[in-house]
Amino acid sequence: MKFEKITQLRYVILDWCFTDKEHKYTYEELTEKMGEALFGDSSFSILPNQVADDIHDIQNYRYFDTQIISYPMEDGEKCYYGYEDPCYRMFYNKLSFEELKKICSTLRPLYISSKKYEVYKDSSELTFLHEIIRNLEERLGTTGKNPCKEEMYSLQGLEHLPNLVDAIINQQPLKIHYRTFNQREFEVTCHPYYIKLHNNRWFLLAWTKQYNQLGYYTLDRIVTFEKEEVPYICINKKYDLGEYFDAITLLG
Repeated sequence: MKFEKITQLRYVILDWCFTDKEHKYTYEELTEKMGEALFGDSSFSILPNQVADDIHDIQNYRYFDTQIISYPMEDGEKCYYGYEDPCYRMFYNKLSFEELKKICSTLRPLYISSKKYEVYKDSSELTFLHEIIRNLEERLGTTGKNPCKEEMYSLQGLEHLPNLVDAIINQQPLKIHYRTFNQREFEVTCHPYYIKLHNNRWFLLAWTKQYNQLGYYTLDRIVTFEKEEVPYICINKKYDLGEYFDAITLLG
């Protein structure tokens, strides 16, 4: 399916609601769920007719194989929406709503960043961003690829992605509050360089002046981070990221 990216996210949210076996969603609830998934808060307003327009567009899409039906609720006062074929799904995923919300609310600003910086699309600067988006879309089920068990990576730390991406593109140094695997906490000033999914975890690669080397920080162990007002240190050396991450694997 080829939809405008953020439109596709709305369709994924509706598909999740229409196939939810635990709850029957009224129009108002669909609107709230869409706001919550896209913005992390159900109070964020969606355009009044957005859900109706999306339902209309989905049903007119030529590869859509069922109908979206308005069914009366038991009280007879409201209606809920669902597929005529109860086994139908537009997108393959087995996400909880919290997982869906986390991915959608992360992808939305990443799509905006990608559009904003598309002037770099033919250079290496955005390679990592396109890789992030592709991995998230695969997990969301919008690429047509069914993720295998090994690809069900952790979503912990995912909320950091959009701001870390902007820091890399804008060459913004950061002060990171980090917690190690043994719960030791420390702060470090670093110069973000790259983000990569490796062994089902997200990693930030950054140059650390105090250690004078490139280091990695797993996103699920980043507690907080903020901008650091120091000159950005550009990394002149080209690293073989494949070999670098192989070394991480060997180190455990």
